[in-house]
Parts: sequence; structure tokens; C-alpha cells
Amino acid sequence: DFPARIAKLPKVIHHFHLALQSGCSDTLRAMRRRYNAPQAAQFIENVREVIPDATLSFLGLGVKYPFASWGSIINSATNIAVMTHYWFMWIPAGILILITVLGFNFVGDGLRDAFDPRMKR
Repeated sequence: DFPARIAKLPKVIHHFHLALQSGCSDTLRAMRRRYNAPQAAQFIENVREVIPDATLSFLGLGVKYPFASWGSIINSATNIAVMTHYWFMWIPAGILILITVLGFNFVGDGLRDAFDPRMKR
């Protein structure tokens, strides 16, 4: 339902960040998540049905040349020549990913702290 609504919005980038822990039910249970690994896998399948180009670009499964994504730029740094001679291509992408992930984490923590009724204050 959520991926379908996102796909219909023309001004929203079709980009999802998923935690790698989503593949392990034990880790999800320890993190007190309300979903398990099969539910996470089903969500990923729902996203890919609605938004076919939503893939794991860092692993080389995303958009291909000549299009760019942060994941494909970081993936190109696995080549030693790119890593040493073209550092100015992949370091900014890595810094932007770091800033984005930290920003989402801080906003999410702030929202949880502000609105979680079960949190002890």
C-alpha cells in the first residue's frame, strides 16, 4: 500500500533505504521490531512490483551507466584504479550517504522520543 502511494507521487524520488538486519528474524526480534524477515522480504517484493527500478545499486543490481545513483558511484570504488585516482568521484557520494542516513536516524529518533506513548520519561 505504501509503495504504491509513493510510486504515484511525481515529486517523490523512488528511493528506499532498508536495514540489512531485515534479513534475520533473530536480529529483528532483539531490536524489538514489529516485523520478521519474511514480512520484510514481502515488503521488498511489493516495492519491486510497484517500482521495478528499486534495487540494490551498491551490489550492481541498480541503474546502469549512463545513469548514476549513490550506490552505483560507491560500487565503482571497488576498482582500485577508481579508488586511488578518482577519489573525488566516490568520497562525496559516501559523505552524502552518511549525512542522509544520520539525518534520517536523528529525525526518526526525535519523532519516536516525541510521540512514543510507551517511552518512560
